[in-house]
Amino acid sequence: MLNLSLRWRIFWFYLVFGLAPLAMVAVFSFTSYSSSVSRINEKQVNALVERIGWQTDSFCYNLFKDLDILTHFPYVQLRFLEFPRARTQDGIREKLEIFRINTGNFSHIALYNRDFSIVAETPAGNSSLEGWGLDRSRLEQAFQHDYYHLVNANQKNKQVVLLRKVYDFRDPSREVGMVAATVLLSDFTRFIKELDLGIGIQKFIITQNGTRVFAEPRIEVKDEAGQKVREYEATLPLLNWRIMIRIPEMHLFSDVNRLAWLTFAFCLFVALLTFAASLFFSRRITRPVKTLINGAQKFATGDFEHRIEITSGPEMRRLAREFNCMAATLQERQTELIEAAKLASLGLLSAGFAHEVKNPLAGIKTSSQVLARKIQDRRLAALALAINREVDRLDRIMSGLLEFAGPRPSEAAMFSLKEIVDRSVSLVGVRMLEKGVVCNSKVDNHLVFVDKDQMIQVMVNLLLNALSAVLPRKGEIKLVSWLNPRDQVVLLISDNGYGIDQEKLDRIFDPFFTLSPQGTGLGLSIVYSLLKQNHVRVQVNSEKNRGTTFRLVFSEQRR
Repeated sequence: MLNLSLRWRIFWFYLVFGLAPLAMVAVFSFTSYSSSVSRINEKQVNALVERIGWQTDSFCYNLFKDLDILTHFPYVQLRFLEFPRARTQDGIREKLEIFRINTGNFSHIALYNRDFSIVAETPAGNSSLEGWGLDRSRLEQAFQHDYYHLVNANQKNKQVVLLRKVYDFRDPSREVGMVAATVLLSDFTRFIKELDLGIGIQKFIITQNGTRVFAEPRIEVKDEAGQKVREYEATLPLLNWRIMIRIPEMHLFSDVNRLAWLTFAFCLFVALLTFAASLFFSRRITRPVKTLINGAQKFATGDFEHRIEITSGPEMRRLAREFNCMAATLQERQTELIEAAKLASLGLLSAGFAHEVKNPLAGIKTSSQVLARKIQDRRLAALALAINREVDRLDRIMSGLLEFAGPRPSEAAMFSLKEIVDRSVSLVGVRMLEKGVVCNSKVDNHLVFVDKDQMIQVMVNLLLNALSAVLPRKGEIKLVSWLNPRDQVVLLISDNGYGIDQEKLDRIFDPFFTLSPQGTGLGLSIVYSLLKQNHVRVQVNSEKNRGTTFRLVFSEQRR
């Protein structure tokens, strides 16, 4: 694991701490939900089947109750005790028909004597023993019970025959006959028929001897191999029947199964999404890291001009900016080191050269002065004076070389920048008046920690350069100061002169580089050396024919 790349580490991090806990939560949630749903389904189906059994048994109870009421009617009792006459038989049939219509549940009603003969019936013509599915043995068996029932399967519409024994009202122990009534089997099965639990459900009503008096569907569906089936039962005590419901588990728990598939699909989707997200985020992280590595390698080869460009993520953009700032700082330090080494070598050479040349120059100057006084020929005397002037110019160059090679140490203290600028402007003021150049100074009384004399020398050199760059009567020099956000004093010295070409701008501080035919090329080199010695940063901006601006930033740590 430790040798894996960052991309694969991120991938495993997402897998272990993202997908795995999610899968565990999903499995736990599904298991809890499915077990809860299973228990609820079991309770609900059991309660539903019990309710159907109670409704059917209550219906049967009401039927037997109606028969019991019928057996106690006086006209039924008298009909069994009197000899049957036609008019009397019609009357009893009429009363039975009224009772049948009022109860609304019985298809036929018949009164049987103890000798199995029919005393009365309604409607007429369908009360033979064979028509009711009875024979003498069954009727004899019925006379052995107060209540008896059987299913008549001979009719097109199956019927249930209910029988109630009739006793003599004068002697309750004496049997006088039997009341028989038929009820459509569909009236008993209407409650279970209304039960709809979906496809694949099997519903049965089974008698005591195991006969199925009702089955739906009529053709029994064979259980598929390996398919589990749940059975639910309810008893009908009055009829001694059983209600049975058979439900395949795949239908009973279809919602749970659907939830299982949805959970699996969701986990699979999350897994794919997590994998894609891990790859996406790993690439978003590793790509900037590779860019940073490539940039660091370029910096290592010395290509400090290279810049790292990253557009993704604020942290990575900030890191790229810091790398770029580091490269710029390294480039600046490298330039300073090269410049310092160059200046050190040049300083040693210039100091030795100046010392060796100044002594012969002194002799040449003395000789030229003597010749100028003693020679009578004016032409030769003029040549001697020209030699004297050139010697003076060479002497100034040698003095500049000595000052460039070994400036005196700075004696820094807190001075007013306005005082330094005003003093410098006053020293150059005469030349500005002669050339007709305007100087606008808006320098505040900021305190800076510098060597006053060296800063005056710097300011004079910069003002003279600006003065030489502007046109007579049209030139303008501006001096402005302020505090930057880092509480550093900033001084701008700008002119509207002819400016400096961009390709020459980086060389203006090099020794002996000059843009003026009369210049020595040491002025700005000395300025740069003194500014560095006083810990003042300098920046130069220039546009051709629009002017040049020197920007001096004084160190806040030394103020």
